[in-house]
Amino acid sequence: PRDNFPPISLCWLCLWVLNVPAPGPGGMAPSHPIDWGRPMNLPFDAKKLDALMEKEGVDLLLACSKDNVAYLLGGYRFFFFHHKDAIGVSRYLPLLGYARGAADKAFYLGNSMEAWQQEWEPLWVPEASNCQWHSEKAAREAGQRIRKLGLGKGTIALEKGFMPADAYAALQEELP
Repeated sequence: PRDNFPPISLCWLCLWVLNVPAPGPGGMAPSHPIDWGRPMNLPFDAKKLDALMEKEGVDLLLACSKDNVAYLLGGYRFFFFHHKDAIGVSRYLPLLGYARGAADKAFYLGNSMEAWQQEWEPLWVPEASNCQWHSEKAAREAGQRIRKLGLGKGTIALEKGFMPADAYAALQEELP
């Protein structure tokens, strides 16, 4: 019966029908730093953002609304979730972390299917990890990355109105 298929089977079926090669070993996109061998061109005024963050005492901005993530990435949106973001029992939650004064330490967390689109639409973000299927797991990974940056006890600005409850709880667990 139709309802026995896992939620992502349709996604992979679409890629197979469109003859799109799988982005990594085993069909999953690898988590890897993206090094495009070119200077970083930020699509926003980093000095202004840094000054605003300094004024408010913010150490890291964690954008989670699709619109703000797209703005900070210079217009990039993963086409598959452009209109809808439900994935089975969870939802697509792109996250962009920007540490004040350290654009070279920014990170992007996306869905497993995004790697091949990013080959054609490179991101300015030096670290991109495309391995998320659940909002809660995306938030956990964001918390781990924030701790690795040494900002686990810092002030994090996030869009509470766009952060799902499971992701918010996971972020609180990662950054007590």
